[in-house]
Formats: sequence, C-alpha cells, structure tokens
Amino acid sequence: MMWLQLLGGLVFLVVGAELLVRGAGSIARKMGIAVFVVGYVIVGFGTSSPEVSTSLSAHFNHDSLTAWGNIFGSNAFNLAIMGIAMMITPIALTRAQKLVDIPLVVFGTLIVFLLAQNGLSEMEGLFIMSGFAMYILIMARQNGKQKSATQDEEIKLYPWGVSAVMVGVAFPLLMLGGKWVVDSANVIVAQYGLNPKVAGIVISACGTSLPEATTSIIAAIRKQTQLILGNILGSCLFNVIAISGICAAANKFYLPAELYFDIIAGVALAILLFIFGVFGKVKNMLTRIEGLLLFGGWAIYLYFSITL
Repeated sequence: MMWLQLLGGLVFLVVGAELLVRGAGSIARKMGIAVFVVGYVIVGFGTSSPEVSTSLSAHFNHDSLTAWGNIFGSNAFNLAIMGIAMMITPIALTRAQKLVDIPLVVFGTLIVFLLAQNGLSEMEGLFIMSGFAMYILIMARQNGKQKSATQDEEIKLYPWGVSAVMVGVAFPLLMLGGKWVVDSANVIVAQYGLNPKVAGIVISACGTSLPEATTSIIAAIRKQTQLILGNILGSCLFNVIAISGICAAANKFYLPAELYFDIIAGVALAILLFIFGVFGKVKNMLTRIEGLLLFGGWAIYLYFSITL
C-alpha cells in the first residue's frame, strides 16, 4: 500500500508541476509580467508551503532542530535542484539576477544566522519580514512590466479561465503529492530500518522541496528558464527570511549549534552559484558543466552531513 501511495504521490507531483508551469507561464505572458517575477512570487512562495507547515509545526512543538533544519536543508536541496535544471538546459541571467537576486540569498542567510545567535526574537522576526516585503515590492515594480532579454522561451497561451484553473489545481496536487511521498517514505524507512539521519535529511528537507524540484525540472524540459530562476531563488529567500520570521514572530526562535555546518554549506552553494553567474565561462549564462559542479557540491555536503 505504501508503495502505491509513493507512486501516486510522484504522479501528482509531476502532473501538478506540469499544470503550474503551463498556467503560470500563460498568465505572465497575458499580463505582460516578467516570467521571473511570477516564478519568484507565485510559484516560489507557493511551492514553499510544505516548508512553512513543517517548520511551524516543529517550532510550536519546541523542536527547533527540525524547524531550522528544514529551512536550511530545503535551501541546500533547492540549489541542488538548480544544478539539475542547469544540466538539462543552460540558464540565461540578467544583470540584476547576478548582482542582486542571487547574492540576496547569501546575505539573507547570513543576516538570519547572525541575528539568531541568541535566538531570533519577535521584533527581529517582524524586522526581517518587513525588509523582505519591501524587497518584493521593489523587485516586482522594477521588473514586473519589463520583458527581460532572457525571456525568449516559447510559452503556449491558454484562455484566462483555463490558465487560472491550471494554477488553482496545481498547488493542491503538489501539496498532496509531496505529503504522500513523505508519509509513505517515512513508513518505508521504519519498515526497512534505514539510517534515521539519512531519513531525516532526505524526508524532511528534500521531501518538502519536492514541489520546487518537479516544477523546476518540468520548466527546464520546456526551457522556461526564468520560471526556474524565480522558483528556486524565491523559494530560498522565502524559506530563510519569511519562515524564520513567522516562527520568531510567534515566539523566540532558537538556532541549534548542530546546524552550523548545514548553514555554512548552504551559503557556500549560493556563493558558488553567484561565482558561476558573474565569473562563469559563458557570460550571463549558467552552463551544464556548472550545474554538474553545483549538484556535486550538494552531494559532497550531503555525504559529510550524514557521516560527520
């Protein structure tokens, strides 16, 4: 039964991702909004719903290790997903994406890390969420009506009603599919007595990022590269800023020292992505070989995280 639920969850994830990519791309084109902005705000934030529920639930149960671990582990896995997408298709970058959007993931993580040394307070949580909201408004205003030079991918247009239904149906499918995969994997891990640390990393952090993974891979296959960038960068920043801020606004959010290695690894992967974007072999382009190196960096982090 668990294997059938696992299979069903994977099917829901693929179908949901396909609908979301088609519907969101169509809506962006019809409204004249940059696909990157739609991917960042709607797709990136929407696919982070599992991380929100997981971290909030753990925080209210006084399990800060799981709450913070889910945030930073999901971000590291998101960057691994970016590597996979880059291996499928090269991704073009704008100047703002290279010099603002990618570095912001690095700086956002470092700011939260520094503030959380003695526990992230309610006021600090509200402060970082306010800063995050201001950035989103500025980014949307500057890029929302601009047609980026990188947006040369062909996107099929659907009627407004069809596009809205696609997006509306996609999110429940992604959420339910992710839940089924995580629940069934938990049972399978228990039955076969797998390493609990391996299970924790794969099921919690990677499991809650399955909506981002399937959406980005489908978008890469369809060469909708701006949707990939928006989805991954939006999800990463939402995880580290918004989720930690929401948790802290509820009550003080303590950061366990056991996660310092995971935070350093996540920052290192984001810096690696920045280096590829600014100093890469092909100007304004993330290449397949760089995607392989990014994914390889995450695999090395995963190995040491399990074995240390």
